[in-house]
Amino acid sequence: KLTVIFRHKDGRIVELDKDNTINLSMIDEGSFELENVPDNITPYWDCKEEKEGDTSYTVHISSGGYFYPYIGKRTAKIYDKNPMLYPEQAKVIATFELNVTPANIKELVAYVDGKPVDENTTIYLNGIETKQATIKGKVEGISSYITIPNQALDVSASENGVIYKDYEKNVIDFSSETNDTNKYTISAIENSDVKVSFKATSKKVAVESMTIDYPKVFYIDRWNALGDQYVGITSSPFDKDNCYEITFKPYNATNKKVQWVAHNPEVAEFQYAYGNGIVPKKAGTARFTVTSEDNPEITQDVTIEFKYKNPIESISLEKDNYKLKKYDSIDLNINTVPENATEQRFNWSYSKDGIVKVVDKVIREDTSNVNNPLITKHTLSANGVGTVTVTGTPMDETNSVKPIQFTVTVTENEGSVDLDFDKYVTQNINHSIDYLTETLKGNYMYGSEWSIFTILRAGGKLDEVDLNKYYNSVVDELHSGGRIVPTDYFRMILTLTVMGKDVTNIEGVNLIEKLYNYPNLDNFSSNMMTFTLIGLDTKKYEIPEDALWDRDKLIEKILSFQNKDNGGFGLSDNKSVSIDITAMTLQGLAPYNNENYPEVQKAFDKALDYLKDQMQNDGGYFVEGADNGCSAAQVLTALTSVGIDPLNSDNGFTKGEKNLVSKLNDFKLESGFTTFGGNKNPDGMASSQIGYALDSYKRFVNNENALYDLTDVKVIDQNEIDKEMANNVINLINQIG
Repeated sequence: KLTVIFRHKDGRIVELDKDNTINLSMIDEGSFELENVPDNITPYWDCKEEKEGDTSYTVHISSGGYFYPYIGKRTAKIYDKNPMLYPEQAKVIATFELNVTPANIKELVAYVDGKPVDENTTIYLNGIETKQATIKGKVEGISSYITIPNQALDVSASENGVIYKDYEKNVIDFSSETNDTNKYTISAIENSDVKVSFKATSKKVAVESMTIDYPKVFYIDRWNALGDQYVGITSSPFDKDNCYEITFKPYNATNKKVQWVAHNPEVAEFQYAYGNGIVPKKAGTARFTVTSEDNPEITQDVTIEFKYKNPIESISLEKDNYKLKKYDSIDLNINTVPENATEQRFNWSYSKDGIVKVVDKVIREDTSNVNNPLITKHTLSANGVGTVTVTGTPMDETNSVKPIQFTVTVTENEGSVDLDFDKYVTQNINHSIDYLTETLKGNYMYGSEWSIFTILRAGGKLDEVDLNKYYNSVVDELHSGGRIVPTDYFRMILTLTVMGKDVTNIEGVNLIEKLYNYPNLDNFSSNMMTFTLIGLDTKKYEIPEDALWDRDKLIEKILSFQNKDNGGFGLSDNKSVSIDITAMTLQGLAPYNNENYPEVQKAFDKALDYLKDQMQNDGGYFVEGADNGCSAAQVLTALTSVGIDPLNSDNGFTKGEKNLVSKLNDFKLESGFTTFGGNKNPDGMASSQIGYALDSYKRFVNNENALYDLTDVKVIDQNEIDKEMANNVINLINQIG
């Protein structure tokens, strides 16, 4: 008979009780085992729950049987083989109940270097030196202190502190990114009120020397669909042959930041954002000068030769003459030798401007895996009427392959915009509300802001009991001492405001003040400043003269992220721009697109031109390697926030019968919406963004307040809410009889 047991790390065994249940607590460590298993079976353990409004899972037992404690009772299944790989063949060979209860941790004590520490203890760190803390505690039913496993603990640190759990050694590692004092907090997951904190002061250690190891030749091959660029040379230790490594002396130097200066940016550049590293743009030789930020006298030159892994040998086109109607699009069938040539894009030129445009799209069937084969599509779009000769010169110059050439004749398209408002707006807003409401059940917690905001702003209803759960979780977060960034405050402000709360006094916390006095805001990405500006404008809050940030300072800083050539806005700088960030930035600048802010007007016009230029002929946007519904939603929100009619062809955001509003219907599923066209799984991000974008359009059509102009929302008296809820209970009691 197959028997399920749980084996602790120290060898102790827990067996099934009479109810076919294994009872464990948050501090039990170990794995599940299945006894008496035939040799031809490899048990596959399955005990996981789908996260609310997400496609990922919370795992309680790994496929190999390892235990991850989450309080509650769940059913666990054991298969005779992996059901993901063999869905038709895998069979359940055993089931049982897993019941996880609190360990009732009463006290926590931290030990560093074998001595107990707290906030009154001075711990010294040398530079970025890492020290370890061991956490002991008192648990109900055990008189002595025991070591508390990391799985039962949460960790946090102040802004420049670094803290993480080393599960292998069961210690807490902590260090500092700067030479200052940081606070570190460890709390029990089951009860955050049970916690221990300590402080550590870091002494500065100067950089004396640095050495950079890197590949002298790099073969361009993999594609980053999220960044729409090649994967370059990163500092990742998992690819030793294709990474760079900077070694500093001494090893614990405080400031290990360096500045990269590209001398051949047309070949390659260094990107700090997302750790992209040295990113090639084409084959060639690139030289960089790397300088220590701590000691600018320490520099090193880096020279790398970039080559295509599979250079193009020849190209051919299936035909040399095409006929299209205005706003039509087709994919060109361009053949390359070899078929898997690395760089299959072209520099396109036209005998006449404004008639057609060819866009090369490098995609992967699965955007989550940079090792998947690349597919390059060449989309020919007709934008004007006439005949034009198109020339495509290969970007890959390795073998001096000759350009291709063809002729396109474009005739008039009589299509016009005639939108079914109920189908594309009203029904789809309700579709979004229905999905978000369903996925919110049991999950009214901090972090669910966009779902709650979308539902309430679009006219949906939520139970006051559930909204109070969310409110209380926000209050807990505000008083937890954890790090909260401007975009977090922004989401709280939006959501609490549409709930009828006064965000200048959330249990003594002024969220507006948190925004305009946020320290080091200019060290963050552009969206932090954009959403700070929107947050301050939700109810046109006054900003005191001594505030760290006022509207003019924010606008000036935001405008610095605009690319002067193409007009787009970037997240981390003005070089790597994106459709989403540009659209979000315009949402923040919308109230200032007037004659009082001529610099904003100028930037706004250039950004609109960028968005028009990036728009596909189906009325959507190609982002992150796919047809992207969230990007289209952000552009629609931007246009309607500033009063631009997206269906008026004179504004440049329609393609014949195609437009942004009807385009969002392409991402509609039986339940909810999906981010990427063709994807069959709904997600909360797309469902909320498409929902509030359509509500923004509806508000524009009905001449109502813009999406983020919340001056139409009144603050609700909590006493009145309490009275209403009490009356509801009284009515229920009276019905009992």
